[in-house]
Amino acid sequence: MLEERESELLRLLVDLGAKRIEVRKKEQQKNEGQLAVNVSGEITGLSSVNTDVKHHSTAEEVNDNVRLFELKGKPWKQGDKIDRQLYSWLGYEASWQSLILAREVGGCTKATIEIKENTVYSSELEFQLGMKYKILSAETGLAYDKKHDKVSSYIVSVEFNEPA
Repeated sequence: MLEERESELLRLLVDLGAKRIEVRKKEQQKNEGQLAVNVSGEITGLSSVNTDVKHHSTAEEVNDNVRLFELKGKPWKQGDKIDRQLYSWLGYEASWQSLILAREVGGCTKATIEIKENTVYSSELEFQLGMKYKILSAETGLAYDKKHDKVSSYIVSVEFNEPA
């Protein structure tokens, strides 16, 4: 979905007369997992055992990509307007609407827009088992937690031709 929005933003910028567009995509992912196991047992009156095992892991990945477009720039005259009906995401993007106003009314020549998305997935599993038979009793437990966090952002910087 983020790529679809980026594609439409690029088309909008070209239609507004962009001569230079820089798209910086930053992506940061973090995965964490934790496992805990507990086992205990007893032979009544003779012996007992108790064991705990814990494991924690973390993995982090950071990506930074830059794309640059240098264009001749579509001619733009003071008072030109774009057809807003051609852009399906425009109604949901206040920063794009501000940019259009700045270009159409104010003759904007430079702008920066950031599109951000944060996704978090989390899962937990817990299991307990107990058993008793004559003089033997035992219990075991397992807990597992997993978390995935991903932050993606597009920073788009644009330069336009001076309005004629």
